[in-house]
Amino acid sequence: MDRQVYDYTNLGAQSAPPPPSSSFGAGAQPPRKTNKVWLMGCLITGCVMLVIGGIISALVFVLPAIFKSNDAYRGALEIVRADTRARILFGEPIEDGWMPMGSVNVSGDTGSANMSVGISGPLNSGRLYIEATKSGGEWQYQVLKLRYLKDSIDIDLLETVPTSPEVVQ
Repeated sequence: MDRQVYDYTNLGAQSAPPPPSSSFGAGAQPPRKTNKVWLMGCLITGCVMLVIGGIISALVFVLPAIFKSNDAYRGALEIVRADTRARILFGEPIEDGWMPMGSVNVSGDTGSANMSVGISGPLNSGRLYIEATKSGGEWQYQVLKLRYLKDSIDIDLLETVPTSPEVVQ
């Protein structure tokens, strides 16, 4: 007589369905689904960051170069560097700061400039204020003032200073 053994531990439990058959061939993976919204968001964010970076680069590198290439700016620096009072107060060499502020408008042989720039030397630092107009291709300074920041001393660079002291007897 054959005896049959029954397993009563899984009564009422359903067996798991067989895995679906793959139409991609043996061992092949189905293509990955990409989230197009996420991808577009990254692309847009990247483009915006590039534009912002370009604007910041222009402000930091291009605008100071435009100011510094202006004849009124370069002429004012030459006057500062040649001024005995400025050389005594700031030391040598006198260097200009990296970020001038203000405005320059030039149209052919006419124009105007109103700007300020940091000035520093080995001894002290200050600020140079420039107001000039261009007529007939020549810059004329209305204001050329050097401010020594530590004591708030202003030096009017348009004033002429005698080259040798007068001896009073």
